[in-house]
Amino acid sequence: MLSKKTFILILAWGLILEFPIRFFVSPDPWIHNIDHWYFLQLDRLLFEIGFVLLAIFPFLLNKELKTLLVIKKTKKNLLFLVLGILIPVLIFTLQQWEEVSILRANDLWQYVPIWFATGMIIGIGQELTFRGLIFTGLNKIYGLKSAVIISTLCFAFGFIHSPRMYAYFINGYIFETLLLLFIFILTGLFFVWLRVRTNNIIIPAIAHGIGNAITWATFIIVKLYV
Repeated sequence: MLSKKTFILILAWGLILEFPIRFFVSPDPWIHNIDHWYFLQLDRLLFEIGFVLLAIFPFLLNKELKTLLVIKKTKKNLLFLVLGILIPVLIFTLQQWEEVSILRANDLWQYVPIWFATGMIIGIGQELTFRGLIFTGLNKIYGLKSAVIISTLCFAFGFIHSPRMYAYFINGYIFETLLLLFIFILTGLFFVWLRVRTNNIIIPAIAHGIGNAITWATFIIVKLYV
């Protein structure tokens, strides 16, 4: 069993990765012009892989955290894995259907693999930090209820989401801001539910990664090339 001090360090590492580091790398593609460095590939993909390596480092050092990387072969976990794949595929494909149609009409499929991989890696990195490091640290220090609430609020207001909400808010798009906040909180609760029910981080990471991958492989490509 790890000490309370160790979990404070784990929590702090997750917060550092998702706040100051995310802030400096400008993570929200929705608010950037197409000449922003965010859209430079292969740089973006390699950066996100580096972020995942930084996030996963504490898991490899501690046995208690390392168990979160293992999916136990049970019927319950299989069910949650299927749900974690099917729900994001259905929701995000429907949400991005217009962009999918534009991709087909303009024959832009050659750009899909690298942006799909980028979105997938971003989702995995966020789960390692928010539902891995941050949630686990909060859960061990303050208990489950506080961990769910605080980690979900951190996710909703993290620097991969808050710049867009802030941009909408200061430009008077109050309804859109509140809608985004609701969506981020709801998805955060879904991912933390998967994390708690399966007691591992891989299933929510897959779910989050797939949702991101579909969005990044449609919205960003349309933004860049149409």
